[in-house]
Amino acid sequence: MKAELHTVLPSLRFEWRSLEAADGTEVVDQLMVVKFTGSCESDVPVPPVSPPGALGWTYVTRGEVLPFAEVDCDKIRELLGPHLAGASPLERGRILGRAMARVLAHELYHCLTKATGHASRGLAKPFYTAEDLAMEHLRFEDAQLDLIRQSCAHGMHTD
Repeated sequence: MKAELHTVLPSLRFEWRSLEAADGTEVVDQLMVVKFTGSCESDVPVPPVSPPGALGWTYVTRGEVLPFAEVDCDKIRELLGPHLAGASPLERGRILGRAMARVLAHELYHCLTKATGHASRGLAKPFYTAEDLAMEHLRFEDAQLDLIRQSCAHGMHTD
């Protein structure tokens, strides 16, 4: 997941930290809290079919995008079911990691740019198919990458 996230957002540097390990004394200039729900392991059986729903979401209050997001690993694994079923254990991990990174990148797009809207193509589009998440290459369009870069110039670390 981290490798794919770096591929789709190569100019950003992320520091991954666990909320459980936070002691309240750390100082950061920009923070986003992401909660991964369900099972994010590729060797766990795919969950039974559940009601349709989002793969991830970002919290918005009074029209303002907040730096809080969730990624639903069970929904992602359910959508990817056929792609995961026929794959080797190593390939299942790659496919799931790639898909989780793409959903996370989409939510980062909302948090970083403060955009509540979507693009018509690429990682900023409003929904994904299983093929979108499993394919080798799915990236942001140039316009969305420019928005992310502009937003990051205001405080986020870039390489």
